[in-house]
Amino acid sequence: MTVTMTDDPSDQAPQSWTKDRLIAALLEPNRNRSEMVDLRGIVLDDVDLDGILIERVDLSQATLRNVSLRGATLRDVELRGARLDRVLFGVRASGRPTRIESVGFESARLNACALTRAIVHEGRFQGARLEHCDLRYAEFTDSSFKDTTLVGCDFYRSHLGSRTVFERADLSDCSLYLASFEGVTLPRSCIEEGIASGLLQERPDALLALHRRLEASGELDPALGALHREGARLEAAAIYRRLSGLWTSTGAMKDGAWAYRRAKQLETQSCRPDRVLARRRTAAAVRLSSDSPDTSGKDQSLGSAALRWVGGHIADLTAGYGERPLRIAVTAVVWAMLIAVLLLLGGAAPGPRGAMLLAAQAITTTAETAELSPTMRAVVALGAGGGVVLLGLLGFTLGNRLRSA
Repeated sequence: MTVTMTDDPSDQAPQSWTKDRLIAALLEPNRNRSEMVDLRGIVLDDVDLDGILIERVDLSQATLRNVSLRGATLRDVELRGARLDRVLFGVRASGRPTRIESVGFESARLNACALTRAIVHEGRFQGARLEHCDLRYAEFTDSSFKDTTLVGCDFYRSHLGSRTVFERADLSDCSLYLASFEGVTLPRSCIEEGIASGLLQERPDALLALHRRLEASGELDPALGALHREGARLEAAAIYRRLSGLWTSTGAMKDGAWAYRRAKQLETQSCRPDRVLARRRTAAAVRLSSDSPDTSGKDQSLGSAALRWVGGHIADLTAGYGERPLRIAVTAVVWAMLIAVLLLLGGAAPGPRGAMLLAAQAITTTAETAELSPTMRAVVALGAGGGVVLLGLLGFTLGNRLRSA
């Protein structure tokens, strides 16, 4: 295990350091504690630094490959423009997590790094690129991901906490399932724009690639991975619901409404009977392979799922789940035309124009029915009932739009 560095960036003959010599440099007794140790451009390969304290060190432009920093503490460290490949920032065997405090990763590249359960405070990732990094259960506070690109990263159950910023970041290729958003600045553009539009769980190929990497590293059981893929729409819906709550709480009503509608659409899609059956079959296979008492969640009955699937599609088509007033207006016109056709066929109106007028009066509950036959009165009553429902929905959705505006 060696450490290579150059005293001068222009020096073409790098000096080799052992791990012990590196630690000696960090613990130099005559070191000026008010100044940072200059280790810019060093190269570390296959070094075990578990539990180490690295404080006030400049590692800009450094290259770290297969370095273990589990349970370590990094404080006031510069990693600007560094290249980190397969660096482990996870939990030590003793249970102590890596602590990253006031560390600058600006413009750095992190590839296949593990920050599992790491505690990151004042991490600066502006302009960095994180590819296939494991960020599960990590805790971020007062950290900045401005202009950061994240590809295939897993934030499962991570805590994106107070004053953590994702402005102009790209999270569209990351898994945010069960991540916690408390006080985080995470614009809608991070999800809707970027490498792809939407969430990772909405793209089967991207989700499969993430699961294959986790399975290869032993972090995910293949059977459970299959179950997660079958329930990907429900996972995406759960993420959108959390994002809706986040954006609504910060006054971004329009973004919150958009996330809510996406959640409802995905929940409706997941209720399709064949998808419910597929989840049940996969869950049964998982229970048989792992002796797990319950891994499927509480899927509704097929009848209930079918009703929710049909009802959800109707709600989306007619009202956009309460977020599209124009759709309700169009539905009202179609409903009036349908009532007009019935009235015309029943001889309640002399012509198409008269039938449309009577239908309009019916859906607004102003039609005179004294001279109509009992059958045509029933048609008018049907139109009035539908009209009352549509007018109520129109008022509700207009209220939502005014609130969002």
